[in-house]
Order: sequence, then C-alpha cells, then structure tokens
Amino acid sequence: MNQRGLARIDRYIAAWGVIATIAVLPLGGISASISTAVGGGIALLNWMVFRYLVVRLVASSSKSGFGVFLGMKTVVLLAFVTLLCLTTPVEPVNVIIGFSALLLGIVTYSFKSSLARGDAAMKREI
Repeated sequence: MNQRGLARIDRYIAAWGVIATIAVLPLGGISASISTAVGGGIALLNWMVFRYLVVRLVASSSKSGFGVFLGMKTVVLLAFVTLLCLTTPVEPVNVIIGFSALLLGIVTYSFKSSLARGDAAMKREI
C-alpha cells in the first residue's frame, strides 16, 4: 500500500465516524451522539499517528524502535481514553462505538480497493 492509499483511509474513518454519530443520535440522544463523535475523532487521530509512524519507519534505515513506538502509542491512547472517560461526562460505550470507525474505515477501503483491482484484472482477461 502506498502513502496515498494510507492517506485515503482517513476519509473512510471520518465518514464512518459521522455515520455512527448520526445513527446514535435518535437512539441515545445528544450526549450519546457527542460521545460517539469523540470516539470517531480518537479513531481518526489514532490512525493518523499510526500512519505517521509507519511512513517514518519505512523512510528510516533503523527499524528496531518501531515496536517500542507502537507500544508507547497504544499505552498513551489507552491512558487518554481512560482519563477522558473518568474525568468527563462522555459515555464509554458510545466512545467505543465511535472508535469502531477505525476498523470499519480500514475494512471498507480494503474492500473497495481490492474490488477495483479485481475489475481491472477482469478487463485485462476479457
């Protein structure tokens, strides 16, 4: 996957975050919807940091510290979400619903790009 492909996933994560936020609104109200939006924002930020680390890893000659950086990023993310849930009125379940935009965005982009490659391969065979 190239750098442009990694950057395009941002749009898919953001779109799923918006979809989840709108879907939760009639079910849980404004506070649930805001919590879902916060989770979607955290998912997008998490992906952007991950993408930055991966691009830096590929560009650098030293590959030894990548696991440490990913581990630190995960610890910081978990600490941030824990503090957020303990000190603000966000609803943890809805934060997780919003954070699921990360997985949905990656999977949706992967399916779309594989279908596009499959269509191009089929056209060559015909």
